[in-house]
Amino acid sequence: MVCKELLLFILLVPVCCSGCKADIETSITCESTSSQLSCAGTDVIEIYSANYGRTDSSICSQGKPTSQLVNVKCFLPQAIDIVSQRCSGKTNCEVTANNAVFTDPCVGTYKYLEITYACIPTEMSITCESFPSQISCEMGSIKIYKANYGRTDSSVCSNNKPSEQLVNVNCYLPKTLDVMSKRCDGKTSCEVMATNDVFSDPCYGTYKYLEVVYACLSVKKSITCEHELAKLQCGSDAIKIYSANYGRTDKSICSVDKPLSQLTNVQCMLPKALNILCSRCDGKKSCEVEASNAVFSDPCVGTFKYLEILYDCLPDC
Repeated sequence: MVCKELLLFILLVPVCCSGCKADIETSITCESTSSQLSCAGTDVIEIYSANYGRTDSSICSQGKPTSQLVNVKCFLPQAIDIVSQRCSGKTNCEVTANNAVFTDPCVGTYKYLEITYACIPTEMSITCESFPSQISCEMGSIKIYKANYGRTDSSVCSNNKPSEQLVNVNCYLPKTLDVMSKRCDGKTSCEVMATNDVFSDPCYGTYKYLEVVYACLSVKKSITCEHELAKLQCGSDAIKIYSANYGRTDKSICSVDKPLSQLTNVQCMLPKALNILCSRCDGKKSCEVEASNAVFSDPCVGTFKYLEILYDCLPDC
């Protein structure tokens, strides 16, 4: 009988073992059990990578026949979208590692769900109607997690306003998050007017305000097409690699002037890409890596590949 404590565990370690320790966590959940992610206080979950499949024969292997463990090239690229939709921006979430949630990327293989994530401290911005909402990050880039233009509290933005403009506290505009994300995500600063012209009027006659929950993310993404040079720069800080893949998981990236036959395989992964990047870049202030088969080997012959890297710049240890 498999011990329950072996089915779910959280590794409170960086994804790569060298360099400065960061608040990146890895959750591994064996098939048919649930992954539970949680953050303390008001911190929210930010998903960096996810895969439902198998890339290691030893993980979640106890009591399983060898035939269910030998396929270590089992990937599900859409796993990150599924997990992000369920968990990103929340303080806690639960995701079951099964085919009903993710589909089956490799029939006959006993799978597991691997997630890398961080707990991100958030800030709140409240802007009264007709005034500009100004959001900025001294370090990193803006990520909007929650937003509403309306009213959910009668005391906020209430000075000198008649009571009839404050009594409706069930005023919501669901598209607010989409509007704010498009205007602010990925930028170091943004300004959005809290007006009906920008958002439309969700509750006529009510004096509204714009409430935004956001974070400043320092993690960066680098995408380099095959045969080109990936250049990572951190100034006086040190590079920390969190994840890396040389292959293809999206047919639209690095696709210009390429025949469709070189873009259709979107399950092209190379697990050892992470180790290669860690050994070449971790702890350095800058590094260059060619996105080529000569450096990484060829995980999918006939597919035009790209190198995708998730990294941060951390103070030297």
